Amino acid sequence: MASVRSVITVICLSASVFYSGCAGYNTRHIQDTEQKLLSAGFLAHGPDTAERRDLLETLPAHQIVNRQIEGTNYWIYADPTIQKCLYIGNDAANSTFKELLNNQSASYDERYTPQERFNADILSGTNANP
Repeated sequence: MASVRSVITVICLSASVFYSGCAGYNTRHIQDTEQKLLSAGFLAHGPDTAERRDLLETLPAHQIVNRQIEGTNYWIYADPTIQKCLYIGNDAANSTFKELLNNQSASYDERYTPQERFNADILSGTNANP
C-alpha cells in the first residue's frame, strides 16, 4: 500500500512540475507577443470604458482579431489574463507586427528549448505531432 501511495505522489509531483513549466513558458510567450505588438505600433488600452471592458471580456484571449469600428479597420489583441488590457492597431501596425513575427521566427527555435516549444504547442492546441 505504501508503494502505491509513493507512486501516486511521484506522479502528482511530476504533473505539477510539468504544468508549472508550461505556465511559465506561456506567460513568457504572451509577454514576447505583446512587446512585439507595441514595437509594431499597437497601443495598449486599459478597460477604462464600457466598450473596452466588453471587448476585453468577449474577444478571444491572446489572438489578433479584425474589427470594423465606425467605418475604420482595427486589429485588436485582448489580454484578459496578464496585463488585462487591449492592444489596438491599424492595418500598418498589423503589417509591421507580421513582419516582426516573420523576421524573428528563426530565433524562436534558439530562444526556447524543444520541451518548452512542445509544452506551448500542447497548451495552444497547435501540436502538429501528437
